[in-house]
Amino acid sequence: MDKGIKLVNINDEFTSYFNQGTGKIFMLKTKKNSIAILIVLGVVGVVLSTRYSKQNELPHILMPTIESGVLYDVSMTSSDLPTLRRGVGVEQYYHILLKAGISYKFTSHVDWLGMEAHLYADDGKQIGEMECAYRARCDFYVTPKKDTWGLLRIVGNYDAVDTDKKFTLEVGESASLYGSTPPPNRTITLRPGPLPVINSNIDYTGTVSQKDVPFYKSGEGSIQNYSIHLPAGQKVQAIAKSSGFDISLQILDADRVLVSRFSEEDKRDACLQVTPPKEGMYILRVMTRNLDNLKTPGAGDFTLEVSTNDKISQPCT
Repeated sequence: MDKGIKLVNINDEFTSYFNQGTGKIFMLKTKKNSIAILIVLGVVGVVLSTRYSKQNELPHILMPTIESGVLYDVSMTSSDLPTLRRGVGVEQYYHILLKAGISYKFTSHVDWLGMEAHLYADDGKQIGEMECAYRARCDFYVTPKKDTWGLLRIVGNYDAVDTDKKFTLEVGESASLYGSTPPPNRTITLRPGPLPVINSNIDYTGTVSQKDVPFYKSGEGSIQNYSIHLPAGQKVQAIAKSSGFDISLQILDADRVLVSRFSEEDKRDACLQVTPPKEGMYILRVMTRNLDNLKTPGAGDFTLEVSTNDKISQPCT
């Protein structure tokens, strides 16, 4: 009996120990599972947050890339972006890879019209330009000291819009400045990239940088262009707020400038209201004239919201 009792006690103690161990193991697994679940939820939250924020990030204009050794036929139409100088003409933007130590010759031949070309390095500085008109042949040379993605801004006056008065653009490479360049090996019609499309009643975040199209032709500032659908006869309000630099807004219709609000040099927000006369796609410009006051060298953040009539909380002041 005593031995039986002792045997029963041993079994009870073993069962109790086993249950305690199992409980510890279960608790340990539960803790591990909880931590794993929290980690997974955290990762999912970050992914969703990143995806959401990226959905609300303002896209940048897609600039086609041009190459050397090609003769480009340039066509400019009324659907191209108007210049900041109202009534002057339209402009197109392109990228070109410029390699260090290579001399590039940019050449244009025009008919009875006027055109300009301005070339900027990736730090926003203008490194070449030309103006051409009246059946002339014009050019400029540039030899970059380092590899850079150049931004080429082509401007045509209104004589060049929707007509057969086209002009050509050619980029040639040579081993030395003013050296001879080989003839182009093919001809291509140059087409600008589409404007990024944004929607109303969404809070967007954006970034200006020295890689944007400059506000001034000499290279300072930043312009970003967007396409947005606006209703007819309803009040529309656009508000932009910057993180420490001057910011301005402009809305343009098919007849060019519809309304604009150029802020003072030290003003960090801009607000404008407009009642579109007809439904359709409009151009919204976000501009800054000075990139010197950016918190991060070379880039600065801003927010943008375009509200329709029933979403406008308060009028512009």
